[in-house]
Amino acid sequence: MKVSVAVITYNQEHTLPQTLDSILIQKGDFSLEIVIGEDCSTDGTRNVVIDYQRRFPDIVKPILRPKTRGIMG
Repeated sequence: MKVSVAVITYNQEHTLPQTLDSILIQKGDFSLEIVIGEDCSTDGTRNVVIDYQRRFPDIVKPILRPKTRGIMG
């Protein structure tokens, strides 16, 4: 079984690592994927997402928007 966790983020450079780490430490009889929708943040959020994708390429699947779309976009 695969568990998919969706994370939507915008300007959360300082809180995103704790969020992702808390997901990554979960253990169970399942594989895990984290899909991160990064909405063209103006801080370092995108760099955090890219760093986690580099470190966990089989788990972290980023969606990097070229421009801000907002939560309803």
